[in-house]
Amino acid sequence: MADLVDGLAAKDARLAKVLSRCSYLCDGIAVRDANTALRSGETIDVLPPFAGG
Repeated sequence: MADLVDGLAAKDARLAKVLSRCSYLCDGIAVRDANTALRSGETIDVLPPFAGG
């Protein structure tokens, strides 16, 4: 997961700032460990920071 996020963040400093605050899902399951290995075909959802209520 870290390689994916780092690769995206390297493309744009503004994007990097947002990505550092996002949550991530892998096939619908929350990813808490940045060292989680990703496999081909998995779907990654990026959840931007938001407030619920």
